[in-house]
Amino acid sequence: MNKIVKITIIILSVAFVFSAVSCQLFQREDQNIGTETEPVTEDGEDGSTEEALSSPEKIVIWESTGPKIRLKLTEDIDLFMSENPDVDIEIRHVRNNEELMDEFRASSLAGSGPDVVVTGFDSVKEVASENVGKPLEEEFDYESIIGGLNEISEFEGSSYIIPFRVTDFMMLFYNKDALEEVPRDFERIISYSMEAYNAENQTYGFLLNSQEPEWVIPFIGGYSDWIVDYYDDSITLDTQAMEDTIDFLINVHNELEVFPYAIDYEDMDILFKSGNAHMIVNGLWALSEYKEENIDFGVSIIPEVYDGDQNPTPIIDGIGFIININCYNEKLEAAKRFIDFMLQEDKQVEWIESTNTFPVLDNLDDNEIILQDEHIYYAYRQSKLCRGKPREELLRPIRDSLRINIESVLKNNISVEEVIGKIQEDALNLRNGSMNIEDLSAEEI
Repeated sequence: MNKIVKITIIILSVAFVFSAVSCQLFQREDQNIGTETEPVTEDGEDGSTEEALSSPEKIVIWESTGPKIRLKLTEDIDLFMSENPDVDIEIRHVRNNEELMDEFRASSLAGSGPDVVVTGFDSVKEVASENVGKPLEEEFDYESIIGGLNEISEFEGSSYIIPFRVTDFMMLFYNKDALEEVPRDFERIISYSMEAYNAENQTYGFLLNSQEPEWVIPFIGGYSDWIVDYYDDSITLDTQAMEDTIDFLINVHNELEVFPYAIDYEDMDILFKSGNAHMIVNGLWALSEYKEENIDFGVSIIPEVYDGDQNPTPIIDGIGFIININCYNEKLEAAKRFIDFMLQEDKQVEWIESTNTFPVLDNLDDNEIILQDEHIYYAYRQSKLCRGKPREELLRPIRDSLRINIESVLKNNISVEEVIGKIQEDALNLRNGSMNIEDLSAEEI
C-alpha cells in the first residue's frame, strides 16, 4: 500500500470516530433538556404537586388580653389553622394595651407591623387619625353587630374596628328568695322598696350606687338623650334628660328616702350577697362572682325609668380587631377569613362560659344555648339596649363633673336649675384643661 493510500485511510478513520462521539454527546444533551426547570416530583408528575404545597399565607396578630381570653384565642387560632392549612397565624402577647398600641403605630407608620391587633374601642380614633388602621365598613357587615358597639366603631364616618367581644355593661340583679320577677318600671320598684324597707335589720328593696356616675348615666339614656355626640365628640349634659335624671335622684334619695345615698358599692354588694338588698344594678363582672357564691339570683334588663317609658341605657365596652393599613391582597383576605371565623354564631356563643365575655352579634335571641340559661339570656337582652362607652378622654371629665355636682345637689348646696348648666360647664373645663379635679372638688366644699 502506497503512502498516499495509508494517509487517506487514517483520515477517514479519525473522521468516523469523531462523528460517532459527537452524535452521542448531542443525544445526551437532547435527553437532558428541561431537567432544571421541570424537575420530576416524587410521584413522577411535572411539578404541579410542588406548586400545590407552596408555603401558607402568614398573618401576624398582636394582643394584650387577659389570661382567659388569650388562652381561648390561642386555641381558636390553632383550630382555624387546622381547618385552613393555607394560612399560618403567628400570635404575640404584649403586656398592656398602651404598649401594644405604641408599638403598632410606630411599626405601621414604618410600613410594617402586625396584620391584626386585638384592642379596645378607645383605640379607634388614634388609628384613624394617624392612618395606621384600615377602614373596614366595606369589608364587614356592621348591621349584624350590637348597636352600642357599632356607634363606637366609627371615626369621621368610617369604621376602623371589627367588634369581637363584649367585656362590660350593667344590668339588674335580683334575689329570687325575695321576689319571683322584677317590676317592669321604677314606679313599681319604688313601691316595692317602700314595703320591703326595714331600718332595723338593714333590708332594702332596691339599692342604686348613685355615688358613682356609671350607675347614673344609664338613666340619662332612659330619658331619651345621651352624654356625648359620637360624631363630633361633643359633651351633651345640659339637656332635659339630665334634669329628669337629677329630679329622679332627688326624689328617691331625699324625698322618699327609699334608696340610701350613703351606701357605696362595697356595702351594696355585701347587702345583696347576704339577701338584705333584694335588687341592685351591677356589672357583667358580678355574674360569675354571684354564681360562685351560690346565690339564688336572677338578672334582668333595668326597668323603665320613673315617669317615663324607656329603659335605661348602660355603657357597653368590648374588644375588637383592627387591621393594619399595610395589610393587602392575600394577607388581607387571610385576615378577613380568620375574623369571619371568630364571628360565627357558634363561636360567639361558645366564648361566653370560658371567658365571661358576651357576643357582639345582634341576632342571637333564638340561639338554643342562650335560651337555655336565663342569666345569659337576660344579660344578652340588656347588652342590646346599651350605648357605646365614649373614649376615656371624653368619659373622664363627664364622670368627674357628675360625681361632684350630683353630690352637691343632693346635699342641697345648689338648685336643680343651676346644677344642669354647671355639670356641662365643669365637664368642658375639665376636658380642655382649664380646670382640674382638685379645683372642682375644692369649689364644692
